Amino acid sequence: MIEETMKGVCGTVKNSKDEALSASIEVVGEGFPVITSPKSGTFFKYIKDLASSHQIRVRANGYKDTTINVQISDN
Repeated sequence: MIEETMKGVCGTVKNSKDEALSASIEVVGEGFPVITSPKSGTFFKYIKDLASSHQIRVRANGYKDTTINVQISDN
C-alpha cells in the first residue's frame, strides 16, 4: 500500500524572483487539488494512472492560472 501511494507528480512553484508561492495544483481529471508548502513551494500529487499524458493546472493568488501538459511514465 505504501508503494502505491508514492506514485504521482512533484515539483516546486516559485515566481520570477525565485520566491516560493502558496498555490493550488490540480491534475485535471484526478480528483481534488493539493496546496503547495507556503515556505518552500513544493508539492506532491498522487496520480492514479501514471503511464499517460496529464494536464496540470496551477493557481496562485495574484498570478495568472497556468495549465501545462506533462507525460508521466510508470518507471
